[in-house]
Amino acid sequence: GEHITVVSYGRTLPICAQAADQLRQEGISVEVIDMRTLWPYDWQMISESIQKTRRVIYVNEDTEVTNFGEHLMRRTVEELFYHLEARPKLIAGAFLPGIGLADTLEMASAPQLNHILDGIREVVAERA
Repeated sequence: GEHITVVSYGRTLPICAQAADQLRQEGISVEVIDMRTLWPYDWQMISESIQKTRRVIYVNEDTEVTNFGEHLMRRTVEELFYHLEARPKLIAGAFLPGIGLADTLEMASAPQLNHILDGIREVVAERA
């Protein structure tokens, strides 16, 4: 990817890959990183990708409060601030109490393809 790094894991990873494939047709080159594990995580790989693309989005289904993506955003800002051309972004589950297994409720509260596509387009369009 040349335009943006997308870091994800778990159920949102295939959606991020789908978004990257779709955005390729729009001329947006996305590098998708599968974290695979939360601890230990490969910060060197993530950092090198961010320094190359100069933009990053973290995507997972955890709620935005107490989300591991918040840790990654903090580390990105602390260590890579002067390498960024746009603010880092977190696309996460809605901050709601636990929901049941109803598909409509899950679709409304967990990141979906349209959320990821919109987020990537928004950050790629930003200029520092």
